[in-house]
Amino acid sequence: TLVTLPPSHADTVLIAWSTGAAQDSVLISVEILPDGDANPSDNSHVCTITITGPPLSGTYRVGGLGADFLTISEAALELQQRGMIGDVSLEIAAGLYPEPLALSAIPGSDAHALTIRRAIDAEGPVRLIATSGQQMIRLSGVSHVTLEGLDLEGGVNTLEAVRLDSGASFNTIRNCNLLCSSLEQSSAAGLYVLGGCAGNLFENLS
Repeated sequence: TLVTLPPSHADTVLIAWSTGAAQDSVLISVEILPDGDANPSDNSHVCTITITGPPLSGTYRVGGLGADFLTISEAALELQQRGMIGDVSLEIAAGLYPEPLALSAIPGSDAHALTIRRAIDAEGPVRLIATSGQQMIRLSGVSHVTLEGLDLEGGVNTLEAVRLDSGASFNTIRNCNLLCSSLEQSSAAGLYVLGGCAGNLFENLS
């Protein structure tokens, strides 16, 4: 689309989007072609438009039959992109999940609670096993998150099983097993909380 504008004028370009058939994201390229431009190399700008679903609220299943999200990482990404409009509970099916969990900057988490726990009907443990990275679980600047009934199994590079930083506050971790034994880290810790993180509760951890 070519839009010609006089100096100091603006216009609006409408992009029609059918979310049922269109892709999730698209690149938009804008190029300005002023007359007598002495530096045309800085005339282009590219931005990405991403279409997301509505904010999350309610209970969602992770893994297993009838899952809303196949993996914990997928659920975490949706939370950070879509945010929360109410309390959210992620019920995780029994099984092995070779992925760390990192949460930061969830829109709406300051006003709503997020619970991540082993599903009530799970027939067996929920095992998060480290395959890379230095933390099994990292809560960075998020609040009102509860982790419950999880087995966290670190690897040789695991520095901390659980890390709270960047002011992560009023979070709860309960009834979890921290199974970490790092042979390549000299200052490893099961639970590491940095300054500025307040009101966090840890109970019944082994």
